[in-house]
Amino acid sequence: MTGLELLEKNPNVAKLICSYYLEIMLESLKDEALPDDFKNSIREQGIDNEKIGAIIDGNPRNLLEFFDNKGIFINVTRYIASDGITYSILDHNSSVSSPKVFHTRKEADKVGLELAIEKLEETLTKSVSDKENS
Repeated sequence: MTGLELLEKNPNVAKLICSYYLEIMLESLKDEALPDDFKNSIREQGIDNEKIGAIIDGNPRNLLEFFDNKGIFINVTRYIASDGITYSILDHNSSVSSPKVFHTRKEADKVGLELAIEKLEETLTKSVSDKENS
């Protein structure tokens, strides 16, 4: 699944991730020489899912801190197997005897990120549903 497809499938998390990247970008624009109207236009424009999707595809590891701050930890383990170095991710559906195995760190990071996004979307959706039902 591409980064854009992942965001479109998980709209609540997509909003949070877009806000996260927007704040990082605005923090980097704290240069006093930049006019306030420029900074405000950047804030109003925001960052769309297509750009965030490209970031996810290019370097999924960029979102590890975002998920750490949400209490969701993506653990990728490196180990040596008969066919070389592999990486695995253990999630709530995995066991040590049957981890998901990848041949590159980037592949493992991307799948870990997908799992984290899906878990956070589920949590956010449940939270909204609980509020509506109370």
